[in-house]
Parts: sequence; structure tokens; C-alpha cells
Amino acid sequence: MEMMAELRIFADSKLATLAGLQPELARLQAEAEAAIAKVREAYAPSIHTCEEAIAGTEKELTELMKANKGILFDGIDQVELEHGILLYGKEPKVRIPKAALARIEAQGWEDGLKRTVAVDREIVEKWPVERLAVIGATRKDKETYSYELKETEKV
Repeated sequence: MEMMAELRIFADSKLATLAGLQPELARLQAEAEAAIAKVREAYAPSIHTCEEAIAGTEKELTELMKANKGILFDGIDQVELEHGILLYGKEPKVRIPKAALARIEAQGWEDGLKRTVAVDREIVEKWPVERLAVIGATRKDKETYSYELKETEKV
């Protein structure tokens, strides 16, 4: 009986310790979150400026590749440079005219429609050229431009 009482007292002291630690943990977590939020806020303008610079430079690079594809790529799909690789590719893209919806419905090609009564582009893009012609759609290559950066040594 005495052993049970001692165990209960000991267990209760552990519960008391946990009860004291829980609010401390919550306080520390709240302080850490507040400090992290301040750091994020302090860096936000610099991060935004850097993101805008990256987006602008990527746009300029894509425009440069597009305007000079014959010179830069000259029959190849990638150009290795000191700081990375320029990539060029083509992928088929289906141009679907506005009249395609009515034409698809008239043909009874339900698989090409989303029941919101719109053209299901994913399905129509897979159709053969003959079927595309019936609805006035065409398939042509869409040029793509991208790049990859080389790994740099961390300082």
C-alpha cells in the first residue's frame, strides 16, 4: 500500500513537471515564430528584388534565344556555355478555334467535350489530323526555350 502511494506521488510529480514544461514550450515556440517572422519581413524586400531580377533576366535570355535561334542553335537543340546550357525544343501544340465546340458537338464526339460544354483540350490535342481538320483545328510545332545552370562551388 505504501509503495502504491509513493508511486502515485512520484507519477504526480512527473505530471506536475510536464504541466510546467508545456506552457514554456508554447512560449518558446511563439517567440521563435515571432523572430522568424521578423527575419522574413527584414529579408522580404531583398528577396523580392532578387526574384524580379531573376524573372527579368530569364525573360531577356528567352527573348535573346528566340530572336537568335538560327545563330545560337544552328540545327542543334542545346548549346553548352561556361555558366550553363541553352536549350531549344519544339513540341506539338494544337490550335483550337472557337467554332470547334459546335463542330465537335455536331460530330457527336463527346470524348472531346467537358460537360461544362467546353472543348476538352487534352483530348482534342490527341486527335488525328483528320479529326482536327473537321473542327477547323490545326497542329503545329511550338518552340520552347529554357536553360540549366551548372553547379557552382560553394564558398
